[in-house]
Amino acid sequence: MASNRDSSFGTLAEALDISLTVGGLKKLAALFPGRSPARKDELVAYIVGKLAGDGLRAAWERLDDLQRAAVAEVVHAPHPVFERARFRAKYGADPT
Repeated sequence: MASNRDSSFGTLAEALDISLTVGGLKKLAALFPGRSPARKDELVAYIVGKLAGDGLRAAWERLDDLQRAAVAEVVHAPHPVFERARFRAKYGADPT
């Protein structure tokens, strides 16, 4: 899902559209309740809509401790890339 592209984006929608394929967006959309659309532009809008308002907080609260640790590792890393082997070595398991 990650790429070597510039990580400076103006909006979440722009970041999702540029950084993820339809497959990656579908995986992300599946984390939210409800039926997600199939087209890329609609998937981006769907995800942005699900995170609006209190949606981000609600999504965070649905994560377990290992999933939260994975988010924290990416957010605080020098490059916004999930390093599975490093995470597994540090936490002893992969997040779901």
